[in-house]
Amino acid sequence: MPVDALEQPSPFGAVRSEDSLRMMMRLHAGQLPPEVTGPATKVQKYLAERVADIGPLPVSEGAGVELRGARLAMVGAVPVAVYSYRAWGVPLTVVSRSVAAARGAVDEAEVEPTAPDVAAPAGILLDRRAGLSLLHVVSHDRVLTLVSELGGRALLDLAP
Repeated sequence: MPVDALEQPSPFGAVRSEDSLRMMMRLHAGQLPPEVTGPATKVQKYLAERVADIGPLPVSEGAGVELRGARLAMVGAVPVAVYSYRAWGVPLTVVSRSVAAARGAVDEAEVEPTAPDVAAPAGILLDRRAGLSLLHVVSHDRVLTLVSELGGRALLDLAP
């Protein structure tokens, strides 16, 4: 995958736009209380009842990583699930959105639809802004962005 693939117009272009990065940084810095807390199964059930194709929890618990809860939000015109974790004593926010939702966000000028049979780019990219690392894990059906004061290497160790 080309290094600048997610900066170009595509279903993922808006993930790395300055507006999108700022929104995800605000979600992390705001530390809004989760809509749902409790064990991972309860959090996942809550989200699955409200969001189609939510997928599995983005980060596994254990070895210093604790799920605190989740909430639903919008990043631009795209609905996202925002997971709140504590990783090695530091807040970690994971923003999860489906590729289908990004493709369906016609209001978002940076999103260019692709043919249904064309595979979208996949990979991992890192942005750094204002002391935060934003690690984007892009698969063919989901985009996860891990936001934290932890460095890129630590986030990479947490990435699915």
